[in-house]
Amino acid sequence: MKKSKRIILGLIVLFLISAILFFLKDYIFTSNNEPSSKESKFKMGDMEQNALGLAGFKANGEPLYDAQPIKLDENQTANFELALAHMLDTNETYGIILMQDYIQSKFTCGDKVTADICKQSIPPSTEVSIPLSIKINPDTRELIVLIVKEPDSIVKDMDLNRLFYYEQAYAKRYIIDGSVEKADLVYIDPDSTYKSPGDTNAITFSGDKTERQLVSSMFSGEKGYLHMGTSIGNKEMDYAVVAFNDWKQTKINDNTIMHINTKPDITYVYDVSLPLIKKEANLQFFAFPTPYTSDSSDSVFKVYQSTRTVVESYTN
Repeated sequence: MKKSKRIILGLIVLFLISAILFFLKDYIFTSNNEPSSKESKFKMGDMEQNALGLAGFKANGEPLYDAQPIKLDENQTANFELALAHMLDTNETYGIILMQDYIQSKFTCGDKVTADICKQSIPPSTEVSIPLSIKINPDTRELIVLIVKEPDSIVKDMDLNRLFYYEQAYAKRYIIDGSVEKADLVYIDPDSTYKSPGDTNAITFSGDKTERQLVSSMFSGEKGYLHMGTSIGNKEMDYAVVAFNDWKQTKINDNTIMHINTKPDITYVYDVSLPLIKKEANLQFFAFPTPYTSDSSDSVFKVYQSTRTVVESYTN
């Protein structure tokens, strides 16, 4: 018997709206209010409670804005600093993942080399600066910094507050200076579609093929369904979609990256076989709009994400 816990998304609209508003507040701050210099960084007294400040700096200390190309040194390495201003009254651990063209990559975080995720614990109302360094491949177009909250937290029960809290992710995306634009992308066709007028949910991982149900846990090897839609109601959208199992990039069926194009008022459904695992772990999907370009005018967010699903082993 399947050990999955599901709930119809329509029954939790109010919870979802409040979570989106909370997320939107954080994200607008992180994207649009960069500090003017490395020395000043964030004015902590001007920040609201429960806000996260997020900014990048070049190696010389100047702000690194999202629309600016990132320059490499003579060793084809990107050296920059990620500043996090954590305005919560509790300790928080953030996980940092770097990707080149949506492929998880090895990088240096502070003085440690990591192949997957760098975890940074931050005390209440504290600002930290994290030096990051990554060797860039010759054909890389875009460098992506993905930040997730409390990466080690496991939520198997249908606890909506915790699910929405841990769902939130943030991203900084930079085009490599002098890189070549990507050729026409090959989009993956959905396994099925259904009409969804007015629906602006970009991504949902569900236990149901025809409804956007949330699912907090499933068994290894079970089948789930990735529902993709337009985040802007009247425009079609392009996404690069990736998945992480225990914060290591995992294939979605046979695809390391799924390039997906969606049109308004239609939900595109992809059948997904869950990874085979030996111990329970978080699985989360991320959709990056308008990949390989600095143009984000068609989307408020630089990343959309599903809620986390705990994948359990049958041997547990």
